[in-house]
Amino acid sequence: MTEPQWNVLDYSSFTIADTANKLPDLVGAGFSGAKPAGTQCFIGTLETAPVRMRGDDADPTASEGELRNPGDSIVLSESEYARTRFIRTGGVSAVIKGHFYDMPAAIILSSTAPRFLTVKSARTSEVKCLRATTTSSNTTVKAAIAAVSGKKIRLIAMTAVWGSTATVPLEVYFDTGANIATTASQAITLLRGDTDVMPSTFFMSWPDGAGPIGGEGQQVSFRNVESNNDIWTVIFQYREEED
Repeated sequence: MTEPQWNVLDYSSFTIADTANKLPDLVGAGFSGAKPAGTQCFIGTLETAPVRMRGDDADPTASEGELRNPGDSIVLSESEYARTRFIRTGGVSAVIKGHFYDMPAAIILSSTAPRFLTVKSARTSEVKCLRATTTSSNTTVKAAIAAVSGKKIRLIAMTAVWGSTATVPLEVYFDTGANIATTASQAITLLRGDTDVMPSTFFMSWPDGAGPIGGEGQQVSFRNVESNNDIWTVIFQYREEED
């Protein structure tokens, strides 16, 4: 069965203050407020503070209307975008950040098609990509993905390439231990490179949101287990997450 294909038409960030407004009445970041031609839905995420919303084209108040909290998805059809009103519930303004799509939200949200742009928590980054190499003639641990203060790194996919006939294992793990055995629970993978007897390229992937995740502020480390003039080249796809 062929999965449906859709396009992102535009992106915007809307600030929800203490006056009830529809999103078209607000000027978003880099956006005029009017939905792009061909829009069939808006899918975004609420950040910063709670809001109340009404979809009957009437004004919500700080105490009346459907409550939405930071991290909740905001999903609006083409017609709902023009009549749904929002207001913050307290003294702090909220922000709705999201994208306009050319396909109904029900199809997008129910699809199993892999995509880099997904409906996600406001505490999860977009997918990031990084190429890193080990150090030749050195077995010392090295940061493959640098630690980010206050965030966790969750892997989505990893490709490792070895180009030598020498047999040199690669250790990949979270944190800064001297080797993969330092904290066994932080291990990600152990590969053995030898182009004489096995493929030189290794690929592994996990469902988005279900891959290995490190602790807060931990790096992804890797190292050559044995000293050799050649290096491992590794490409990572990952997200940064906050609790």
